[in-house]
Amino acid sequence: MIGRRLTAMLVQAGHNVVHLSRSLKGTVPTFQWDVKNKVVDDGAFADVNVIIHLAGAGIGDKRWTGRRNLEIIERRVAST
Repeated sequence: MIGRRLTAMLVQAGHNVVHLSRSLKGTVPTFQWDVKNKVVDDGAFADVNVIIHLAGAGIGDKRWTGRRNLEIIERRVAST
């Protein structure tokens, strides 16, 4: 949800946008990302100046407990 809207806004503002995703579906050029095997398509970061990281466990999916906070942090750190 956030990514789609952010992409549309950035493209409308004249920025070149590419996605790094597990799925190759999308409205902008998309590079394959295999988080489990730590593999990213060659060239995914060529000519990239800014990265906006939106992957990881959803922050609104479950109640925030100590365990859930750790899961949110660990998933974001691992994918970064």
